[in-house]
Amino acid sequence: MKQLLIPSSIIASLLFLSSCGEDKKPSSEATAPTKISHEATQNASMKQAAQSSLKEGLVELLGKYPQLGQADGEPSIQAPVLLQDGSKLIVTHSKLIANEELYIEQNAPSELDELRKSANEDINAAMRPNSGYLLQVGLPSLALMDEDRQPQPLPAELDMIVKQLEALAVDKVFVLSQEKGAASLIEAHIIFEQNPDGNWIEKNCIINEEPLKLIQSLTAQTKLPKDACISSSQWIDQRKNQIQTLCDEFSKKSSPYIQNRETQAREAMLTRIAAIEEQERRIQDEQIAQQNKRKQHTDQMTSLLSKDAEFHGEWKRADDFGKISLTISAIDILDNAIQFVGCIYDSDLPAARLDVTGRCELDNSKESAVVNIKIYDGQYNPDVATAEVYDAQDGVLKLQLSKEGKLIGTMGCASWSKPEKNFQLHMLNPAIQAKPPLPAAEQPATDSPSELPEASDDAAPVAS
Repeated sequence: MKQLLIPSSIIASLLFLSSCGEDKKPSSEATAPTKISHEATQNASMKQAAQSSLKEGLVELLGKYPQLGQADGEPSIQAPVLLQDGSKLIVTHSKLIANEELYIEQNAPSELDELRKSANEDINAAMRPNSGYLLQVGLPSLALMDEDRQPQPLPAELDMIVKQLEALAVDKVFVLSQEKGAASLIEAHIIFEQNPDGNWIEKNCIINEEPLKLIQSLTAQTKLPKDACISSSQWIDQRKNQIQTLCDEFSKKSSPYIQNRETQAREAMLTRIAAIEEQERRIQDEQIAQQNKRKQHTDQMTSLLSKDAEFHGEWKRADDFGKISLTISAIDILDNAIQFVGCIYDSDLPAARLDVTGRCELDNSKESAVVNIKIYDGQYNPDVATAEVYDAQDGVLKLQLSKEGKLIGTMGCASWSKPEKNFQLHMLNPAIQAKPPLPAAEQPATDSPSELPEASDDAAPVAS
């Protein structure tokens, strides 16, 4: 039986045990002439068998390593050595030579990539985000946008040079590893065992392939790719010249491109700053307009809800109706509201009054203002339907005040769950009737303020 691998440490151990065993043998055996002659014959026979077995093993081995061939001459075959287990070991040495030059594939020398890096400064400048150039020409960092911070792709011409540089610097090369005829020494261990008849029979042939492991990763010259780069001092010098030429070409072609990006950055900065200044002016104008609108709205509502202002109109619920008035006796203007106190009463019975407090929301984003009024104690006609509200402790008026001086909404109780119980209110500040008429072009598209509007079931009540 033949095997092609065995750890060398095992063989060494066997040899050591064998030598120990031989030391213990009686000297009389070694001196017996007949035994010596017989043993010499056996050893010669084993060496001949070992030589034959080795040739077969080498044929099988060379099938795995076509790059190699067997050197001229016979292999070295040592005398058999008796092992502790009674078997005998024959050690052989053979030379295998490379049939042709063998190459190993490696990365290109690092000095090529270091040379390529000399173009990095120009490459980085060409790919620099716009933010780098904008900050360089003086644009405030707060004016940068997200897209300004993104690296810029190279133009096609420059990008092609960069790719060529990378291909030249990090290419794979083939380096000569073994010359043609280079020899590798191969050791084989052939073990024999003695059968019951006293004859020595080969047990196995173990060839140590460890010296050939590198061979498996090598490529024979005839198997190299057609475009293979074979490393040599001449090839390295030639490749350095190619890389340097491309670095110089990139520097020359990228210079106007980089200068143009700097020019574009200055132009963009001026445009960006002008836009920022315009935006700031627009914001300021909007703020001023909002302030003016708020002031106008506040002034308008304050003129309608001023001290001693009066609102007259009617209440209506289903088929029941009557007159109602609101008089304001004092106001307090806050940032976003007008708080006031006053009273409500039957327009035909001004002596019977109920005290109220109210609040007007000053929201200049709406055409009308929300007015909420709470009712307190006072005198009223108990025979009128509105007494339902006046009798309660949670009487409220939820109204909308228009810029034309109309107060429209509902009167009811906060505890009422049925909206139909609410009284619909429709009142008007008669003071606006005393104002001079607006020019025709400025007349509002609403009803004439000189006319007292009718109460309507369609008035938009505020939910209680």
